[in-house]
Amino acid sequence: MKFPILSRNLGIEEYLITMHFRLSKVGLKSKILVYIVFVSIIPMVAVSIESSQNLQNIIFEEKRTALKAHADICLSQLNYTYSQFLNGAFDNESEAQKSALSAIREFRYGKDFQDYFWIQGERNETAFMIMHPYFPGLADDLETEMSEEANLVMSIALNEVNEVDEDPNEGFIEYDWPLYNDSTVLVPKLSFIKLFLPWNWVVGTGVYIDDVDIIVRSNLIERLIFIFSIYVVIGTVIVVLIWRDLHERDLAQKSKLRLTKILETTSDLVAMATTDLKISFINKAGRKMIGLAEDEDISSLVIPNFHPPEVSNYIKETLIPIAIQKGMSVGETRLLTTKMQEIPVSQVIMAHKNPKGKLEYLSTIIRDISDLKNSETTLKQALHDKDVLLREIHHRVKNNLQIISSLLRLQKPTANLTNVKQFNQDFQNRIRTMSLLHEILYNSSDFETIYLDEYVNLLVKYLQDSYPENSQNVTFQTIIDPIEIDLSQAISCGLIINEIISNSIKYAFSNGEKGVIEIKIWLENKNEIYMEIRDYGKGINPKINFPNDSTLGLQLILGLTNQLNGTVILDRENGTCYKIEFKKSI
Repeated sequence: MKFPILSRNLGIEEYLITMHFRLSKVGLKSKILVYIVFVSIIPMVAVSIESSQNLQNIIFEEKRTALKAHADICLSQLNYTYSQFLNGAFDNESEAQKSALSAIREFRYGKDFQDYFWIQGERNETAFMIMHPYFPGLADDLETEMSEEANLVMSIALNEVNEVDEDPNEGFIEYDWPLYNDSTVLVPKLSFIKLFLPWNWVVGTGVYIDDVDIIVRSNLIERLIFIFSIYVVIGTVIVVLIWRDLHERDLAQKSKLRLTKILETTSDLVAMATTDLKISFINKAGRKMIGLAEDEDISSLVIPNFHPPEVSNYIKETLIPIAIQKGMSVGETRLLTTKMQEIPVSQVIMAHKNPKGKLEYLSTIIRDISDLKNSETTLKQALHDKDVLLREIHHRVKNNLQIISSLLRLQKPTANLTNVKQFNQDFQNRIRTMSLLHEILYNSSDFETIYLDEYVNLLVKYLQDSYPENSQNVTFQTIIDPIEIDLSQAISCGLIINEIISNSIKYAFSNGEKGVIEIKIWLENKNEIYMEIRDYGKGINPKINFPNDSTLGLQLILGLTNQLNGTVILDRENGTCYKIEFKKSI
């Protein structure tokens, strides 16, 4: 007989699939633990069910043995009463039968003594009930016919007994019979019957099969409750472990999000790579630096893709081995963008290992140092310029002192006590002409060249202020191109202009007359400089034969023009005009 629970669909596979979905977000160790526990339930339940089946078989076998033993007791009572009848203890056979039935009716056994014996008989091929505890009216009437159900049971009993090969006088039968406490409910019952041949009676006793099932169910329930209790404890532990795992993963996820936020806000390139140098992460600043789109796939990219070949070799052969050995390496490299542009960078490579010391992944931080390199270049250039400047200052001081010495030597033959004041003024103007040049250089970023327009305008303003009495009615008109020349030419030009304008202020308009001094300087053919300085005053003494017979001032103009490898023409019409031409040296 099959136990009903065995045919029930437990739905284990569907439950495991559901649990797999719910556990998809926990760690691998927790998943393995949950799977082991749930998989172990199946064999334990199966073992419990198999044990219940075995218990069912054992109980049924015990019941069958007990039923047979009880039937033997009942039959022994009949044999005893029948032997007394044969020995004359009863007046007739009917009294003997009633005595036997009365004794058997008192026999009870089982739980709450609910199990009993019954006796059926057959007369003229009609089955009738002789004794049954639930039918007390049968006690005094041996002729009462059986009901239709009892008749059916008797027919089955007789057929079952006749089919038994080992002993045709006994056997087990299964049939439906009313409950002992509710005659309207029919339930399966197992009975053992024996024939008492002297009186042709069928003696039977049975047990309700559901009672066995209840015992088996109770046993199985107890086992399952025990298993469930164990798994409740195990499940509680698993829940705690899973909660801790999820909590740790949640903390790790939050930490990862915070770290990602930090990495995404930095202006440096931050990237992570596997042990085979495949890039697994790169922040927004890194994508922008390299030239990658924000959503561009990076799964196929490796670190060497973003460096020139020689730099990639340096990283693979030097920086990465150092990082693996010491944990971190630092160096200056060059980054290669998607547009094949190289960017100078400072690069840090870090090796991340597990507690066992095995390399898990690499990370790198790359900072664009283009501005730093430019500043370094600028600083080097500035240091070079300073060195050049120091050399140039030394050279210029030497030259300027030599010029001053030459001017003094030229001035000495003509000097006398009557013109000392004028001598000092003229000499001061010449020195100031050179110092103005150095003032402009001091405020300039270029120490080797100067623009003539700025220099000449300052010089004219200074000369105008140097002779306030003579220049107050003089108008200066300047038309000067922004021509860049080197310092040596600028000094010569400045001294020439100083001599010409000083002479014009002193002599052309000596009595405070109104007048105009024009200064024109322009560039032609990229390197030819032309200067015209004109005054509309008294003009030079016609007795002076220029350039053969000249004053100190004219000698200076002529000598300085020769230093410029230029030419000078003196135009005496309508005042005085000097036309000077020379070529730029730069």
